[in-house]
Amino acid sequence: MKKSEDMEVPEILVGVIIYDHDGKILLFRSHKWGNKYVVCGGKLELGERLEECVKREVKEETSLEIDDIELVVVLESLFSLEFYKKKHMVFLDYCCRKTGGEMNLNDELDSFVWVVPDKALEMDLNFSTREFVKRYIEFKTKGVDRILYGMNLPLDKVLSIL
Repeated sequence: MKKSEDMEVPEILVGVIIYDHDGKILLFRSHKWGNKYVVCGGKLELGERLEECVKREVKEETSLEIDDIELVVVLESLFSLEFYKKKHMVFLDYCCRKTGGEMNLNDELDSFVWVVPDKALEMDLNFSTREFVKRYIEFKTKGVDRILYGMNLPLDKVLSIL
C-alpha cells in the first residue's frame, strides 16, 4: 500500500465570485479550463483559514481588495475533462464585494469581464462555475440561505459538516 503522502487525494479549493457596487460579477478566461470563463480562486494552504485563503487568492490573481466574504455553496469536480489535469477538487465557493485596487491579472488568468449574473449564464462557463453562478443568483436574489450541495442549511450547520 502507498504511503498517504504519495497518494492522490482530493484538493480543497476556494472559488470566489467578486461583485461590484452595481451588482456585476467578475469572470475570467482561463487556459487551465480550456479557455472557458471561470471565477478566481485556488488551493487552501495547510494551516490557512478559509477566509484568509479567499483574500490571498483574490489578491494574488487580481490585486483587488475585498470584504463582505460569504460562503455560498460547496461543490466538487471529479476528473473534469475541462480542466488541464486529472483532479478531484472540492470547492468551497464564496462571494465578496470589491472595495478597491487596480486589476492586475497573474499568469493563471487570461482576461476578465464584469457581467450581470443572469447574463453570465449565457457565457462559455466551465461546468462548476456555471453551477456556482446559479447558486449565487439564488443566494443573492431569492433570499436563499447558504447552500450545501443544494440543501438549505444555516452557516453553523455547514461549518459543523466541514
